[in-house]
Amino acid sequence: MNPLLASAALGLLVAWPAAGLGWALGTLSDKLTRDPGPRDRVWGFATALAPSALALTVGAALMPGSLTAPVQKITLVSNMAVGATAAFSQVSEAAPLVPEISEVLARGLVLGAFGGLVVAVARQVIGLLRLRAIVRDAIPAQPDLTLAVRDAARRLGCVWPDVRLSEDVQQPLLAGLFKPVILLPADLSRQLETEQLLPICVHELAHLKRHDNWRLLIEGLSAGLFWMAAPQGALHIRAAAVREERCDGIALEGADARARRRYAENLVRALRAQSTPELQPAFTGKSRRSIAMRLEAIAKPQAPASTARKAALGALAVLIATLTAGGAMALAQKKIDRASYAHSTISDDD
Repeated sequence: MNPLLASAALGLLVAWPAAGLGWALGTLSDKLTRDPGPRDRVWGFATALAPSALALTVGAALMPGSLTAPVQKITLVSNMAVGATAAFSQVSEAAPLVPEISEVLARGLVLGAFGGLVVAVARQVIGLLRLRAIVRDAIPAQPDLTLAVRDAARRLGCVWPDVRLSEDVQQPLLAGLFKPVILLPADLSRQLETEQLLPICVHELAHLKRHDNWRLLIEGLSAGLFWMAAPQGALHIRAAAVREERCDGIALEGADARARRRYAENLVRALRAQSTPELQPAFTGKSRRSIAMRLEAIAKPQAPASTARKAALGALAVLIATLTAGGAMALAQKKIDRASYAHSTISDDD
């Protein structure tokens, strides 16, 4: 079997345990702290584990043999990494974590992943075109709100997006990649005063400052590529939910109890009309459980995570990254060596 094909199939299979480790880390972060800052970073890190494992395995196949050994040595610089790789190797020998891949299975995995990626690209393009049409038909927001959003953008240190009102959306959202626009439901703008709309717009400004519109695009493509690895899809959902909590915290920084209550009421109001174009950072999010967690965080803001808990999460993230990198490289090299040997044997027989 071609080593590149074998490594790509292996990377797609390794996505399962990598995503599973990421899910365990993210769940632990939810239990250790309610502070959305470190949890946001942990869940974002967790979503990158499966793509990183795939990149490592494919990179091992593309890399010349003279460079593979040094890369492995760099990966295995610590005793922890050596132990992780040894554990992966022992498991692979005794009860293989990833079974021997037949060429038919490998081709099926790679074609399936490519098909998922094509579908994801099509969904992204359709969603972006739909949003562009909505933005084109939207009307400018009232001047006082526009000026207030401009001042808020200056305070946050991000670019100042247009604020528009549309009859075609049912919840506030940030639309666009190169020229982002805050879209507000026209009906919502008629019901709320500027002081009530401003925190909602600041929530979208927080998404803009964090480049969440680009992050969501990348995660959508990643979800399509790894659609066969169920844990990866669940990771993207949780990561998006924690991002919403983080942006709530930015929008409500320094707010009093009355402002927080109004913000929560507006969130519930938007939930009642949740139908909206997909593929953009939207005010409500998707998961009902996550929304309940958001409402609790809005009503009862939590203290920042302690240094000890942040350090514990950082150490666990390093451990899991080492397990993923060291294990993926060790398994990849083993499979690639076998695939290369089989390929060369067939060539010699010919």
